[in-house]
Amino acid sequence: MVTQRFPHWMRRLTRVLEACDRLGASVPASPLCGIHRDFYHDQVLIDGDRLYLLDFDLFCRGHPGLDVGNFIGHMTEYSLRTGGDPAGLAEQEDALACRFLKLAGPAFEAAVRAYTTLTLVRHIHLSTILPARQHSSAPLLELCEQRLDIGSTWRVTRRDG
Repeated sequence: MVTQRFPHWMRRLTRVLEACDRLGASVPASPLCGIHRDFYHDQVLIDGDRLYLLDFDLFCRGHPGLDVGNFIGHMTEYSLRTGGDPAGLAEQEDALACRFLKLAGPAFEAAVRAYTTLTLVRHIHLSTILPARQHSSAPLLELCEQRLDIGSTWRVTRRDG
């Protein structure tokens, strides 16, 4: 559990989880469809002009926006962890989101944004248990606070005050 390793984050993490509950409840309902449920870059093999999707052990019926939001969340986390900039792959993230929304419809935009943020919050825990990711735990927590619009309790993160 994250609070066992970082007890000084208890208040911040509590606020994040409360905001996640509100965010999850705000995702518009949608007819369910088949989803991968663990969709990110390691689940895709590219061979020339062919794509292969892997690892369907979590396949289920779910919200159509979950897989795209999860994939984008993984891209954002990877950018933050490897380059220190969560916007490092923003162009690719935007391309994926735009293509999905073109095919599925703009009504799914809020869901994609929500699932992206919820994926990033899940990565806070992963960053604390995987040694190669521990350097990104604090910046990831701060990014999640910003995305959830709850701000950091330990320093001002907004330019306007």
